[in-house]
Parts: sequence; C-alpha cells; structure tokens
Amino acid sequence: MELLILIPEALEPLERGERFDLPLIRMLDPIGGDIVDSGTFLNKNQIVSCSISVIIPSEDVVLQVADILMAGRAAAGTTISRELPTGGWDVIWTAK
Repeated sequence: MELLILIPEALEPLERGERFDLPLIRMLDPIGGDIVDSGTFLNKNQIVSCSISVIIPSEDVVLQVADILMAGRAAAGTTISRELPTGGWDVIWTAK
C-alpha cells in the first residue's frame, strides 16, 4: 500500500530527513516498508511544503507513521493519504 505524506511547512531537505525520513526508514525497514520518494515544493523560489511517499505492508502501520510525524513535530494540516485502486488519493489522517 502506498501512502503520500504532505507536510505544509517550509522544511529544507536535510531537516525533513532528520525529522521524518530517517525515523520512517528505521520503522519501515524491518517490516518490509520503504520510502519511495520525497520532495520539496517551491513557490517563487521559496520552500512552501514537502512530501514523502512510503510503501507500507498493511494499513495497520498508518498509526505508526502518524506517531512518527507527531514525534517530529509535523505542522498542523499535515496529511497522510492512501492511493486508491482507481487512481487518486484519499486523506486518512490529518495532524491537528
């Protein structure tokens, strides 16, 4: 199952890696999950948000992903979406 994490915060790639990517890798690797992509979104050459795409072995892992985001102090409005079989995404978790 693929998840898309959108973080509405201006994070440099190294900071995103330290706060989110590395903890996610440590959690996902032993259970067969992985980060497949991460990126930074710009507007007029200013960072406005970032994303992380992960593969998880089952939907049971979503709350563990959310726990890592919260431990990394993810901004309010951060979302986790799952890919729909028909295409598109469905938001399944939002940080408050």
